[in-house]
Amino acid sequence: MFGIRSSRRLLAAALLAVATLAACEQDSTAPVTTYNDHGFVVRSSAGVLRLTNNTTAPVFTKVMGGSEVEGAEWTPCVDAAVCPPIQPGASRSLQFPGGTGEDYEYQAVVYWWYAESGEGGAMQADSLRAVTIGR
Repeated sequence: MFGIRSSRRLLAAALLAVATLAACEQDSTAPVTTYNDHGFVVRSSAGVLRLTNNTTAPVFTKVMGGSEVEGAEWTPCVDAAVCPPIQPGASRSLQFPGGTGEDYEYQAVVYWWYAESGEGGAMQADSLRAVTIGR
C-alpha cells in the first residue's frame, strides 16, 4: 500500500510533529509557574516575574537569582522611601534575574515580608517568606 518513499515521508512528518510539540513545551512564552501564598502571587513567564499583592497590607520584596542566594548578606528593608513596597491590589513586573553562559539563572528566589511596629515603635520585617520559582 505504501512505498518506501511514502513511509519515509510519513516518518519525517511524524518526527517533525514531535519536534514541534517538544519545542512548544519549552517555549519561553508559556507560563512556567504561579505561586500563591495567602494572596501574594508570584508568576514567572517569558523571563518576567510578576509579583501581585492581593493582601490588605503593603508587601516588601527582594528577588535574587538562585545562584546569588548562597552567601548573600542582606537585611529586609521596611523603609518605603528606599524600597517601595507593592501596595494592596497592585502588581510589579521585573525581569527574571539575568546572566548568560555559565551564569544564566534558571531559578529566582523571591523573598517577601510585611512591616510591623517593633520595640520603640520602629518598623521592622515581620518574618521572611520565600519561594524558588523557575524561569
